[in-house]
Amino acid sequence: MITIPAWLFQNFNGDPFHRGPHSTTSTSKFWHTQVTDSVREHFVEQLVNCQSPKESTEELIKKGREFEQQMFDVCNSREEYYRMVVKKIKQIRKQNQKKPDRYY
Repeated sequence: MITIPAWLFQNFNGDPFHRGPHSTTSTSKFWHTQVTDSVREHFVEQLVNCQSPKESTEELIKKGREFEQQMFDVCNSREEYYRMVVKKIKQIRKQNQKKPDRYY
């Protein structure tokens, strides 16, 4: 059993652990079938929302999708995938706290 922070699924509609419709693209790992497209899209939104708003929305979404896809491809289990998403979001938030909003 994994422990997932409540904020990871904040504003997510549905059951993130339900084996619902998933990507119809070929998957190389069995656990990929356990993660729905809506969960993956929610994680992309989480990654985008924690980014600095200094970049265009399109660029932030592109980055979020790239981060999510890399984690989805590299991980060997759904639990590892969730942990990596949480770790990446925390890492981005920490980086953003260190950066001042404006330079004078």
